[in-house]
Amino acid sequence: MPTQSHSTVDAEKADGLSSPRRDFFRRLLDSRLAVLGLALTGLMVMIAILAPVLAPYDPLAINITHRLQGPSWEHPFGTDNFGRDLFSRVLLGARLSLKVGVYVVVFTSLFGTLIGLIAGYYPRLDNVVMRVMDSLMAFPAILLAIAIMAALGPSEFNVVIALGIVYIPRTSRVVRGSVLALKERDFIEAARGAGARDGRILFLHILPNCLSPLIVQATFIFAYAILAEAGLSFVGAGPPPPTPSWGNILSEGRSYMRVAPWITLFPGLAIAITVLGLNLAGDGLRDVLDPRLR
Repeated sequence: MPTQSHSTVDAEKADGLSSPRRDFFRRLLDSRLAVLGLALTGLMVMIAILAPVLAPYDPLAINITHRLQGPSWEHPFGTDNFGRDLFSRVLLGARLSLKVGVYVVVFTSLFGTLIGLIAGYYPRLDNVVMRVMDSLMAFPAILLAIAIMAALGPSEFNVVIALGIVYIPRTSRVVRGSVLALKERDFIEAARGAGARDGRILFLHILPNCLSPLIVQATFIFAYAILAEAGLSFVGAGPPPPTPSWGNILSEGRSYMRVAPWITLFPGLAIAITVLGLNLAGDGLRDVLDPRLR
């Protein structure tokens, strides 16, 4: 009777293990929304990473003789009311805005996931924990963030804390809903029957099955955080000047919208492109990861 070689068996096993991953990437590439969104987001991330290299001028350098100059070869985005190169400031602003967005996503993912797991798995804690989350969601996000910033003071770190507190309820509710659907499944009951402790069930059996909606939610939180940081900076509650961020560039340019509209145009476009990319990526990933939409 013919037998397969070990190399053939190993290749088949490897192919079987890699097929779900290959299938995911195939569906991802077939989704135009996801590809466009990830391309736009990747472009903005690369700009933020390379901003110190790409910026032709010091974004903090003041040159009054060049103030309020329109876009030109020398200054592609023009200059602001202090003669600072707007192109350099928008590039450096991308770094701060995206960094705040990443930190907020990490903060909300860690604490929101933990809260959602506990609330969904333990019915006695569910009512208390989720009523607290509901009370936070009852306030408009930007107003709650401004109130927290008023208590903490303007700084980059405090912006992350404020926005993290604001958006934790959104992540916790998504995770809680997944836990409620999963904890009565047969494989969870089998784990309990085998004597697995709650911690093992939560983190080794339930959490991996919550990753798909959590990843999609993270993309939307990223977009919300960038918009909220720009809003906080616009009203003076974000990172203090002269540190460039898209929000405070917009704030500085609002007094010159008639004579120098480019000061608000280009940071506004940067925000719009980034948020559009993240939203398209989130919609595309939802379509790819949700088996009901395949």
